[in-house]
Amino acid sequence: MNSTVKKAKTLFPRVSYPIHHTFMDVLFRCYSTDRTDITRADIAGLSKLMGKGFTDLVYLVKNIEKDENSRKFLDHCLKLKVNAKKMKSATGEELSVDQNLSARLGAINSYRVAFEKEELELKKEAERLKNIAC
Repeated sequence: MNSTVKKAKTLFPRVSYPIHHTFMDVLFRCYSTDRTDITRADIAGLSKLMGKGFTDLVYLVKNIEKDENSRKFLDHCLKLKVNAKKMKSATGEELSVDQNLSARLGAINSYRVAFEKEELELKKEAERLKNIAC
């Protein structure tokens, strides 16, 4: 399952699709066996806030062990990418602008900031260990 979600995450490069990329990162962390920082309640709440396409992803990833659902999951991710790409070309934004947009962006950005902070801390620790080893 992790490899399927990881593969789907590559469909959404951080630079081009930061919202979708962060959502996929949250999804991966929730269902990854080595991560415990995101709960299923977290991803359920976030997916409901993000909309039906995202709640469908969560449903599919819960049942991804079956080959059929793995294909459906990747197909659904491709559809999300096509929609995001169309939206970006039409409006310059990944998601449609509606009254819920600020809440969705706020929720996603809180995860994005936390992930970036974690990544920075890991880089600092790696540099510190590298300096000790030299």
